[in-house]
Amino acid sequence: TSVDVNGQRIQGRHVLLATGSVPKSLPGLDIDGNRVISSDHALVLDRVPESAIILGGGVIGVEFASAWKSFGTDVTVIEGLKHLVPVEDENSSKILERAFRKRGIKFNLGTFFEKAEYTESGVRVTLADGKTFEAEVLLVAIGRGPVSQGLGYEEQGVAMDRGYVLVDEYMQTNVPTISAVGDLVPTLQLAHVGF
Repeated sequence: TSVDVNGQRIQGRHVLLATGSVPKSLPGLDIDGNRVISSDHALVLDRVPESAIILGGGVIGVEFASAWKSFGTDVTVIEGLKHLVPVEDENSSKILERAFRKRGIKFNLGTFFEKAEYTESGVRVTLADGKTFEAEVLLVAIGRGPVSQGLGYEEQGVAMDRGYVLVDEYMQTNVPTISAVGDLVPTLQLAHVGF
């Protein structure tokens, strides 16, 4: 099996695909890295925002909400589903919601995002029910997607589904000499299940 990388051909008996993931966004919501940011941007901010709206109440969103609140940020989490961390057990979600209330972390549940627009000092978010929120930054934390487009996987015959590389229980693709691991495969995007 061979792989072309930057004009150089690399050969081996097996190829391991592990190209990772990137933050997702919504149609019409442009992440500018300044006032509308992804979790990747949030990790390298040179300041702690005074206020933040976090779009997405999943694991990434609630982690940033908790961390930023600990540093003094006024935080509001927007989650379209009826609970924070909605893919977790409902009792766990309720315990987290209670803890967030005690800490002063605000959240709005069960109403979907409509739009975001810049203000003089930050961003205004409007929900489908007309409710608005304003903050210095908007963190878009609605999940991550695989890095696979334009890398030639499909051209080599690798079976794909919505950008993910399909693998068996041994992390092998349908091409016998190619395996894939990590956020590139359709499992929970957590280190202990990526392999």
